[in-house]
Amino acid sequence: KEACRSLSFACRLVDDDDDDGDLELTSVNNRKKPLFLAVEGMSCAACSSKVEKSLKALDFVRDAAVSSTTHRAKVVPLTSRFDEAQIATLVAEVTKLGFKATPPASKNGDDDDDDDDDPCSTTRAFD
Repeated sequence: KEACRSLSFACRLVDDDDDDGDLELTSVNNRKKPLFLAVEGMSCAACSSKVEKSLKALDFVRDAAVSSTTHRAKVVPLTSRFDEAQIATLVAEVTKLGFKATPPASKNGDDDDDDDDDPCSTTRAFD
């Protein structure tokens, strides 16, 4: 059960219905929905590192990865999604550093096109 949780999955024990008294461990994907921000004004790795460090320091952010090449920030929430106030705080934090951040047009960063090339987007299941 702990191994399942360490991979960010919710787990539960269920009866496997074969009357042998054994229980099965099932998992439910508990993936956090990342938010992708467009970040303008970054010109080097030092810029992206500065933004990334600042975003990671926020208490509602689980992880962040920022690229000066693609001018994007991928920010992962501690909960399943960011709320509107948190998104505004993310934008303000980047702006405070002298860059311009733009959240995706859709609510909560549902930028589905980006999940296709995201290596973390696959759904894992356990038998």
